[in-house]
Amino acid sequence: MRFQSVLPVAVSLLASASVPLSAGTLYLSTAGNDSSPCTSSRPCATIQHASTLAQPGDTVLVAAGTYSGSFKTRASGTASGYITYKAVSADFSQPVNCAQVAANHESLSSCAQILPGTESTWVNSGDYVIIQGFDVTGPPGCCNAIGASGAADQIIGNHVHNAQNSNGCPAMGGAGIAVNGPNMRVIGNYVHNNGPYPAHCDYIQGIYVSLSTKEASGVIVENNISFDNSGWGIQLWHNATNETLVNNTLFNNLSGGIVVGASSATDDSTIVSNNISFNNCIGIAEEGKTGTRNTYTDNLVYQNPGPSLGCRKSHDNISLQNGNTATGTVSADPQFIHFTGDSTGDYHLRPNSPATSKNPRTHAPSDDFDGKARASIAGRPDITLGAYDAVLRADPQ
Repeated sequence: MRFQSVLPVAVSLLASASVPLSAGTLYLSTAGNDSSPCTSSRPCATIQHASTLAQPGDTVLVAAGTYSGSFKTRASGTASGYITYKAVSADFSQPVNCAQVAANHESLSSCAQILPGTESTWVNSGDYVIIQGFDVTGPPGCCNAIGASGAADQIIGNHVHNAQNSNGCPAMGGAGIAVNGPNMRVIGNYVHNNGPYPAHCDYIQGIYVSLSTKEASGVIVENNISFDNSGWGIQLWHNATNETLVNNTLFNNLSGGIVVGASSATDDSTIVSNNISFNNCIGIAEEGKTGTRNTYTDNLVYQNPGPSLGCRKSHDNISLQNGNTATGTVSADPQFIHFTGDSTGDYHLRPNSPATSKNPRTHAPSDDFDGKARASIAGRPDITLGAYDAVLRADPQ
């Protein structure tokens, strides 16, 4: 079944390049007990407890079921031995990608579901950590669904939703996914309904790259679907600089699709390429302190501001600063399979979508949100814009 498919090949390649075979495996289930040794026959009960036992190279397998959130994981891996928290089926037999489960409208009962408490649902401060395949509901009153601040952490294939959906618009802000560390990866997540949507709030984002030190750059955000957020689909701020945002699909976000900017450092040398930004209040924008070396290539931006979103003022598809310009921009309806603007839709592209191309483009991941290899020309990806590769899907209508 689709919700039990293996994780995206792009993720596998990334992991194989940096993560060797695990030194050990810890098992965790809703029927477990934290006094147990975390084996397959005697699993632990909580992620937080398993994290106190995890060593570099270890994998923590979390079986399908519901778990209480508002916990912190602090253990660090190494560049050659990540600690991986991985959602798997109830019998531990195969990985589950809950981003794909949600996008395909399958039952979330197949997922390891992390339920909210009163603080951020999952906070990770360890370096070289992978959080992979979970369903994470954000806390209704504050903070983030997933917050990660370690170096080179990876947030992969998670369904992340409903952070701060009942607390108005507090200035402290928050996000579905908030990352605050150098060289992090946010890949293939399905992120939506963070903030008091359909009310607007500039402070609560879908994906928030909020770096606290000038040196904390090099974050890659790719193949994500981020929509129905009260703020931005993807926001860069504070000391963000030298980031890469590629092949994301963004729609119905009430501040806008993507904002590149900083308030302390100057956001420069950031790459924004191959994204779809459709029916947001702004398509792609620069705000705050930005440099002259940011590049914007081959993005589809259309119908921003969205006519049905009640945007507060007139905005643009693309709004850049300091003489920066966008190249290769596509200005046309992306032709999704079934656009509803919410989680009931199908955001694959029709084969005749203007977001498809027969020309190789740069910066793109080799695989798409579904884990399918993008078509290639002369060994380079033939890039369809956005998270999905339409070339690989027949139009059912």
